[in-house]
Amino acid sequence: MKLASWNVNGLRAAVNKGFGVYFEALDADLFCVQETKLQEGQLSLDHGERYGQYWNYAKQKGYSGTAVFTKRKPLSVRYGIEEDAEEEGRILTLEFEGFYLVNVYTPNARRDLSRLEMRMTWEDRFRRYLTGLDAVKPVVVCGDLNVAHEEIDLKNPKPNRGNAGFTDEERAKMSELLDAGFVDTFRHLYPDRADVYSWWSYMPGVRARNVGWRIDYFLVSARLAPLRAGSVDRLRRHGQRPLPRAAGAGRQRVGRHRAEVVSVGNQFALTRRWVGRVVSVGNKLALTRRCVGLVVSVGNQFALTRRCVGLVVSVGNKFAMTRRWVGLVVSVGNKFALTRRWVGLVVPVGNKLVRPPAA
Repeated sequence: MKLASWNVNGLRAAVNKGFGVYFEALDADLFCVQETKLQEGQLSLDHGERYGQYWNYAKQKGYSGTAVFTKRKPLSVRYGIEEDAEEEGRILTLEFEGFYLVNVYTPNARRDLSRLEMRMTWEDRFRRYLTGLDAVKPVVVCGDLNVAHEEIDLKNPKPNRGNAGFTDEERAKMSELLDAGFVDTFRHLYPDRADVYSWWSYMPGVRARNVGWRIDYFLVSARLAPLRAGSVDRLRRHGQRPLPRAAGAGRQRVGRHRAEVVSVGNQFALTRRWVGRVVSVGNKLALTRRCVGLVVSVGNQFALTRRCVGLVVSVGNKFAMTRRWVGLVVSVGNKFALTRRWVGLVVPVGNKLVRPPAA
């Protein structure tokens, strides 16, 4: 069974940026979404008869919300904790024959920590809710838990200690949840792996430098831990996040919801805005930009043409590029010269290149 989880930060915007393409390509059995920011009737998604759809909308417009798309019909569905009274649409629970699936979007404590007390109450209620379910059958929890549990789960732990998402209080509540009989599947599989994050701020350069936080999780009842497949779907995202994670794994979000990750061996490359193509030589990757470039390779090196108006030629392991289709590159040995506007010709003399003067 394949499970996916994605904080889309607004599903209508995500749909306009490639959500459907990724959804179909992943072909998950259970696809969980957080922060839909929808009210009923604002969006219609047609996945045919393959998927049932379950939505928990927040009463406040444009805020919070969760959804689950499932190929398997659940035995029951619960919206919220307790008597389905949770007003921010943060929890959806689907009961299946062998387990409960809980899709959750945990409240943020806010920058000024004005909701920290509320967050602590939420954590206690949520933990009691999960342990109650776990007493009946195993539980799979996925979603945005809005906390980096350990220092390894964010790039800069020291300056962020005490900030929302990395307060001692929030981290302690996460520890209590795990101690209550649940396993952080990603950290269980990769106890020492650093620099794997699921959220990056919008500040310039932050995503490029991978200054992120791992605040999205798959948790499972401890008795399920040995049954996980152990694969990681590593997808990256730019700015405010998402993206997917495979069952039993962390995630990395895809830039602006419309990027594609390709892999060669154990390496990854990310196309941007669905307008790039990744090519590979050996175990290395090169990325074209804006679908207007062509990557060529010699050995394990790459050169990129620009705007589809250039031609790359190679000698040995070096490259030269023509520009605007108005030049011709010639080579002598491992050196290059470029004619311009088809009005000049370079000729070789020994190991030097000479251009005749313009007429």
